[in-house]
Amino acid sequence: MGGSWLSLIYGFAGLEIKDTTLHLHPELPSEWLQLRFKLWFQHRRIGMTITHQSLTLENLKGKPITVYVNGEPVVLGSERVTVPFSD
Repeated sequence: MGGSWLSLIYGFAGLEIKDTTLHLHPELPSEWLQLRFKLWFQHRRIGMTITHQSLTLENLKGKPITVYVNGEPVVLGSERVTVPFSD
């Protein structure tokens, strides 16, 4: 089951770890409405919701962190952040 989870997260969320930094390049299949998951990364609990229009990130536990979404830095503090996708 862990292999299936990793396939979803690395594949459709486009998750990569580069030089200890979290990078996301999300792309959902056209038949899916959303992908929602949580993960632990560097002592932080991060929640993510991916739709065809946007990626919403939440730092649920831990200090602020910068993640990269499609190459752009996004700072996660205590507020939910939604990154819209351009067409």
